[in-house]
Amino acid sequence: MVFMGYCLAEHLHAVNDRQAHGLTHLNVAFGVVRNGAVDIEGIRASRAELPRLRAAHPGLRILLSIGGGDENQRHPFGVATRTQGDIDRLADSAMEAVREFGFDGIDCDWEYPCSSGDPAERGQHLALMRTLRSRLDASAARRGTKGWLTYAAPCTEEYIRNVAVRELAQVADYVNLMGYDFRWAGPRTGLHCNTYSPSDDPDPTSIDWAVGKFMEAGVPPGGIVLGAAFYSHRYDGVQGGGNGYGQPYTGAYSYGPGYGEIKNRYETDPRFTRHWHEEAKEPWLFDGESFLTYDDAEAMAHKAELAKRRGLAGMMYWEHGCDRTGTLFDAIHDALKR
Repeated sequence: MVFMGYCLAEHLHAVNDRQAHGLTHLNVAFGVVRNGAVDIEGIRASRAELPRLRAAHPGLRILLSIGGGDENQRHPFGVATRTQGDIDRLADSAMEAVREFGFDGIDCDWEYPCSSGDPAERGQHLALMRTLRSRLDASAARRGTKGWLTYAAPCTEEYIRNVAVRELAQVADYVNLMGYDFRWAGPRTGLHCNTYSPSDDPDPTSIDWAVGKFMEAGVPPGGIVLGAAFYSHRYDGVQGGGNGYGQPYTGAYSYGPGYGEIKNRYETDPRFTRHWHEEAKEPWLFDGESFLTYDDAEAMAHKAELAKRRGLAGMMYWEHGCDRTGTLFDAIHDALKR
């Protein structure tokens, strides 16, 4: 099965040789879309890590991930793909990076087409992916090796409405479902990366729900890679007592710590109690005031079981540097192998 990791370039040193050997694909983030082209200056400082990773696992496919989920990355993609000439320029700059670094393909991380309010971005997104596919195939024919193309997708009905999901399934090798960030700032606490839909939450969003939606939209199960989070979301000022789940809060809602910090600091802090949602197959931590929703090793095993049961291509995670302990990596790897 596919076992794909996303890793910020500055964290590549944290991918040890054993982990490199355990992965099938590694997406290096990010080639930034800037002024209509892919800017890879932020990756150059970590370039020396790539030969080490290839030596550890000659069969590892290393892809350049372009874009990213940051708010300021949404508009440049739309501007950079308004005409086929613009798309050609963007694709050519991505391929220059592929050739320079010896990448095995491209992961397109334009996560929010049409978020600018322009419905034309649906077609622009598809045209970009088709152009990247054409460029990668031409390069692969010359090199005699496959050129991989994947894309990241949020798990929302809005995204499925805005994006040419069925057509993309004929272009990309895999859609990487972002099985996280399900619940943002709302009136009550909730789970941000739950495997199944809890009956006590009116929002049905879950990984299982999203897999079903993408399959209904035309993506075959073998084209879906299920995504897991190596980081948490946090609610502060939680009211109502109890275990903190489904309660109102008066403080901030924010990205919380990565799992490495959770394991070393929060799970060992006697003020925090770990709770488990049996339906959702997801834990959270609560100390009476702060609520942290996250994935742990137990949750990862359920995600891997879901991926195998539904015939998916495999699993991926964001992001490697968030868990330097290797706990979540090992949990996914071992569960996929079972």
